[in-house]
Amino acid sequence: MKVQKQIAACLAGCPNCGKTSLFNALTGMDMHVGNFPGVTVEKKTGKVKGTDNFYLTDLPGTYSLMPCSEDEKVACEYLKNGESDVIIAVCDGTNLQLGLGFIISIISIGKPTVAAINLMDEVKKRGGDINFRLLSSLLGIAVLPVSALKGEGINELKTAVATAASAVAASRPTIPAENSTPEYIRKRAEDIVKKVYRSPSPDRRSGKIDQILTGRYTAIPLFAVFMVLGFYLIFGLAGPWLSTLMQSMTNFIAEYIYNLLTLINVPELLKGLITEGIIGGVGAVMSFLPVISLLFLFLSLLEDTGYMARIAYIADRVFSASGLSGRAAVPLLIGFGCTVPAVMACRMLGTEKERRAVMRLLPFMSCPAKIPVYSLLGMIFFPGHTALAVSIIYLSGILFAAVYSALMKYRSKTRPPVFVMELPPYRLPSLKNTVRLMTEKSVEFIRRAFTVILIASATVWFLRSYNFTLSSCESGDSMLGDMGKLLAPLFAPLGFGSWQAVSAIITGLAAKEAAASTLILVAEGGVSALFTPLSAVSFMTFMLLYTPCAATLACIKKETGSVLFMLSVAVIQFIAAWVMAYTVYFLGRLL
Repeated sequence: MKVQKQIAACLAGCPNCGKTSLFNALTGMDMHVGNFPGVTVEKKTGKVKGTDNFYLTDLPGTYSLMPCSEDEKVACEYLKNGESDVIIAVCDGTNLQLGLGFIISIISIGKPTVAAINLMDEVKKRGGDINFRLLSSLLGIAVLPVSALKGEGINELKTAVATAASAVAASRPTIPAENSTPEYIRKRAEDIVKKVYRSPSPDRRSGKIDQILTGRYTAIPLFAVFMVLGFYLIFGLAGPWLSTLMQSMTNFIAEYIYNLLTLINVPELLKGLITEGIIGGVGAVMSFLPVISLLFLFLSLLEDTGYMARIAYIADRVFSASGLSGRAAVPLLIGFGCTVPAVMACRMLGTEKERRAVMRLLPFMSCPAKIPVYSLLGMIFFPGHTALAVSIIYLSGILFAAVYSALMKYRSKTRPPVFVMELPPYRLPSLKNTVRLMTEKSVEFIRRAFTVILIASATVWFLRSYNFTLSSCESGDSMLGDMGKLLAPLFAPLGFGSWQAVSAIITGLAAKEAAASTLILVAEGGVSALFTPLSAVSFMTFMLLYTPCAATLACIKKETGSVLFMLSVAVIQFIAAWVMAYTVYFLGRLL
């Protein structure tokens, strides 16, 4: 497609209308597509495929031009004041009236606008129809049917945007700004819908399934069952075997390189750094890559089927009862993938008090960086029951977050905004999307392993090999050993007072992945010598709850602009972790 001049367009629409899917279809980029609002927490820009001068920006979803959260504010300000030549207003065709009201409000801004009615394949499948010629005439803009996931209508949309950008005069709105009040928009949308829309039949299948999966008494037990079943498949069946295979490969590579370095007379110091520090440390974490990839596959399947959105809906009941907006469920769910984007997702919350309240809860969600520690200790101390142990840890994090939320008794002078969310229909998962997301997240983990973990492992090797006079020594007399011994009395009441266990906690402050590699590097008699089954549970509890990684703390500081708040999160999480680990260990000894 030849574009004569540079075109800057943006995608705007309600959450979960398929904006990001359409962005991916137009640009070829692989942005994360989720079945709940809040996935896009900041605007993303890419170049449209097949063009040289056509750039597209994906904005956070918003239901109106009157923002009630930070991410909606970003979208609304960009729509009104941004430099886009054309606005592409995206609407879910299965719920035309909701999206049409937003399209009308966008038209009233006065910028050239093109409307893309997405999910038309779903509309036709369920017997619905839209008179696009009449709809275009009534709105005074080009309105096109598209299916982002199937790639239908994409070329026609590009052409319409180029036309709107080059013929500004023909794209003037038919709706004056003074008539863009919510009352007017709602009535106008209702009138237009009656003239152009044949509603698709209700998705009765999804409705029947939801009666069970989101039922008042069945939702939470079934969620727990799904989690345990998924973790059993990951940690109980495939995961351990694949991890053992990966560890054997790592050991083989380390031994081969050690022998090669010996042949060429490389100094012992450098050999130790390369084979033990770098390959041993990174390999210790990489051995859990199969488990982590399977976890990402599991989460991707939940998302693709539409169940992830139901989890957000279920969580809404818990957190709204604690005074938090139901929107709090979204960043908490994102926290299972990584806490940093979860902190950024708090922008979608209505007030600063609520954003800070939810940020305090995010460290309770187990991110994949903690999986190596859970898997390592689970496989050693609970063979055959690793899946159950990890499931209990994950579910405990959710429970702790709910209890902590209730203890905070979060209250605001104004009621938090209602959590409005369109539940997508249940679908068979897309193999392409599922594999893509799993691959994307796994590659991201590998990238971290070869950056943060590489540096951390090399540092740990150096600190455990030398004392403060930089003389070579035994691990127990090293810098790391001295630091661990200094802090060991603090953790002795929790059941893991060895300097080796404490050193893993220290390195975990930089990156949680480093904790597992540290345990393996410093445990001279093997990790099994450092813990009992009870103290291993205590250690996992502490790892679940304690101070988030440095990247998360930096993000919290950036998002809130407060060093004091960041430090309060770090300290409170550490205290909470110590208290709960002590409680677990104390009660375990009594029993």
